[in-house]
Amino acid sequence: MAGTHSNQDNRTPPAEVIARGYEPQAIGFRTYMIVLVCFAIFLAILLPVLWGVMDGFARNQVRTENGRKSPLAVQQRTLVPSGPLLQPSPPQGDPRQPWQDMQAFRIHENEILDGYSQPDATTGTVRIPIERAMQIMANRAATQPAGGGR
Repeated sequence: MAGTHSNQDNRTPPAEVIARGYEPQAIGFRTYMIVLVCFAIFLAILLPVLWGVMDGFARNQVRTENGRKSPLAVQQRTLVPSGPLLQPSPPQGDPRQPWQDMQAFRIHENEILDGYSQPDATTGTVRIPIERAMQIMANRAATQPAGGGR
């Protein structure tokens, strides 16, 4: 890169292009024809393949419509749902609104998580509030030796 590039820099066009008023063609006719022929060959291969695939689909559909089902079809009767399983949404009252159900569900969860109970008396399982359980676990960890043996 020891020399200077006056008009041979890629960003500035040569003087004859500026005098002509336009740049010469970036692609020649031969290159254009090669691309066009390759595209035509591609289409000549692709279109018959697509036609064959679509014809196969059409034959399969006619075969299914004539009563002969595919061997992969499930031979079970179609189960119809008993009715809409959506929660009705009248204005306040019974039946309850979804937000009321969610609020009641969260209150119930909080009662379980924040209260004391004994769900299984035979095994001695008890429930204690989360805060109290975390205190007990922290006290246990503080009293155990550094090795943490169980």
